[in-house]
Amino acid sequence: MVKKDVEKQIELMPKESSAFALTESPSESPMNTGDEVPQTIFTGVSEELMAQLTPAKVRTILLWITGQYTKQKIAKIIGVGNNTIGAWLLDPVVQQVIRDIQGREFQVIESSLKAMRFKALDTMNDLLDSDMDNVRFSAAKDILDRGGHKAQQSIKVEKTVTNLEQQLSQLADFTIDDAEVIDIDIDDIVSEVKGER
Repeated sequence: MVKKDVEKQIELMPKESSAFALTESPSESPMNTGDEVPQTIFTGVSEELMAQLTPAKVRTILLWITGQYTKQKIAKIIGVGNNTIGAWLLDPVVQQVIRDIQGREFQVIESSLKAMRFKALDTMNDLLDSDMDNVRFSAAKDILDRGGHKAQQSIKVEKTVTNLEQQLSQLADFTIDDAEVIDIDIDDIVSEVKGER
């Protein structure tokens, strides 16, 4: 749902009247002619559910489902506290209405995407006939990759793992010759630092 569409529906909504009066009636709307009923985001949602919602809750739902507003911004727009918006969004009726709207929206998006598949296939087919070698190559590679014929990529990693026992045995084998040992008396160093020598 586009933010502008939701904001337009919010403007059309009565602020104080019944919760289900979401748009102007067909006879009052200058945009409607004849018997056509205006489509709203709530079209298809159960009238029983909608009857349980106050106009403020309906406006909250409209703002929330856009994904553009935080609870704090919605509270400021509606004119209630942040906790009130949080409580309304936890209301089972509000949650059911949101699920119904999102489910219907998902179906619309899914069917639109499926309808565009043929157009996408035609585009890929046109790209395969391009005069530019790199465009043809990219299109062919993309088609093969998506068709399950992606070239295998492997990275060879050689790693030597030394466990603790091996490390300890290496330390046990480590020996120092007496000629390599330097014997230093700490008292001599301390007195040298203090300047006693």
